[in-house]
Amino acid sequence: MAIQGLGLRVMKNLSILLGAFVLIGCGEKNESADNGETVAGAPSGNPARSPEGAVAAPSTPPRGDLHGLPEVITKEFILALWDKPHSDKNLIEELRHRKAGRWSAEINWEGEDVDQTYSGVSKFVDGRFDVTRANGIIDGKEWVQYDFVTYDSSSKRYRKFTLGADEKINEATGRVYWKKLAEWRPVGKKGEGVDWVTRETLRNDSYLKGETEFREDGKRVALSKFKVTFLP
Repeated sequence: MAIQGLGLRVMKNLSILLGAFVLIGCGEKNESADNGETVAGAPSGNPARSPEGAVAAPSTPPRGDLHGLPEVITKEFILALWDKPHSDKNLIEELRHRKAGRWSAEINWEGEDVDQTYSGVSKFVDGRFDVTRANGIIDGKEWVQYDFVTYDSSSKRYRKFTLGADEKINEATGRVYWKKLAEWRPVGKKGEGVDWVTRETLRNDSYLKGETEFREDGKRVALSKFKVTFLP
């Protein structure tokens, strides 16, 4: 089945990427009991990309003793974040509502009975990054991807960078639209083929639920729903 030029298989792979990126945390227990809330502003801006596919990102002004993003987001930067130990010490308030730890997830496509499954581990790093490693199997082949979420205080929005199994880096922007629930959209994709928006619909200590709507020419062409279970 193809949807106006975009294969369903490609869209399913994208849906897994989108479902995985809404997480945060690490395999260790979260050391903080403080779960704050924040409301972020609207997304803005398109990044420049280097010939190697790295995403260039304007530096974020430091907050206290926390450093900002580098000028260019690379594969090496993302993997180096993942290699760092988990710590929620000095964690910025904008990330305190997110969950640290191991998790498993499933995605259901509208009109289909069989769910896709994947899993991962998340952790907090350097007080301002939520870094995740996710993995699963598609068509008998294992995939692994890394991502991180941070908060840009200058634009008052969340930023998410994903290093896919193809080693390409994609950026998304997010805002809290209701209490602790976030809405995510791609950066630099408006008007380029199929667009998408991911909305979280439930977040608590046990679960995270949400859905991703795919659109083409302003019309919905597909919908997937995901459920993430946080593991002890």
